[in-house]
Amino acid sequence: MKKLFPLFLLTPVFLGCDSPDVPEYNTKITTDAKEYVSGDSVLVSIESDFDQPVYVSTDLADSTLIDYQLQQKTTENWKTVLASHPVPSGKVVTLQPGGTVQYKFKLPAVPDGGVNIFRVNHRIFLSPDLTKSVGTQQTLSNPFFIYE
Repeated sequence: MKKLFPLFLLTPVFLGCDSPDVPEYNTKITTDAKEYVSGDSVLVSIESDFDQPVYVSTDLADSTLIDYQLQQKTTENWKTVLASHPVPSGKVVTLQPGGTVQYKFKLPAVPDGGVNIFRVNHRIFLSPDLTKSVGTQQTLSNPFFIYE
């Protein structure tokens, strides 16, 4: 027991540490419904309550398509089943404080190897050059269902 005593003293220090270099993002991603059928179009909204502009990228081929990943729930984790293109690339969209940007994408057939629960994943950047070194956040939508 004496050998474990110093470990017990240090445990609260390690458990209570925050990451001061992680920015506090206030972005919200929502979809227009909670249930869809394969082939439906999903309307996605990205809303910012951040106190400065944040940035997302758009697809070069379609300026209304914001860079995203559609992810499916598996028994262990989430897996990406559809991505608009490699991240990041394309044009930059500036999202002002209190601003909203919307886009649509069409849902694929439900892939095997997971359940019918999905979400949309985005990268939100603090810099218009979309560099991760300045600050980036994975921002996730509400979960939704896709049926065949």
